[in-house]
Formats: sequence, structure tokens, C-alpha cells
Amino acid sequence: MELREYWIDILLTIVMVISTLVLILRFWQDVTIAVAAALMTLSIGGLFLSLQVKMRHLERSIVIRERILRTNLED
Repeated sequence: MELREYWIDILLTIVMVISTLVLILRFWQDVTIAVAAALMTLSIGGLFLSLQVKMRHLERSIVIRERILRTNLED
């Protein structure tokens, strides 16, 4: 996995976490809510990154299968 392929997703995850922390700034008296919201945002960002990695892996495997089928048909 090259980080250059996913830098936009990582940047958007960081922005999502920061915006969540700014959004719940008034709840800092209750640390539980602040920590739970930050963890929830991080997990959603992680799920998006994981989905992106799986999609790229699936695309690569489809391309490889297509090449194999094409070479088998040529023979």
C-alpha cells in the first residue's frame, strides 16, 4: 500500500476528526462525550480508508483476471 495513493483520504479523515472536535468543543466538560465522538469519527474515517483499499485491491484483481482471460483466448 502506497500512501501517495491514499493521501486525499487520509487528509479528509484528519479534517473530519478536527471538525468533530470543534463541533463538540462545548462538551469538553463531559470528557466521555468528547472522547466517544472523536473515536467514532476516527472509526468512520478508518472504515472509509479500509473500503478504499479493498476497492483498489478488487480493481487490480479484476484487471489481472481480464489479462489472463485475454491471453488464454489468444492461445
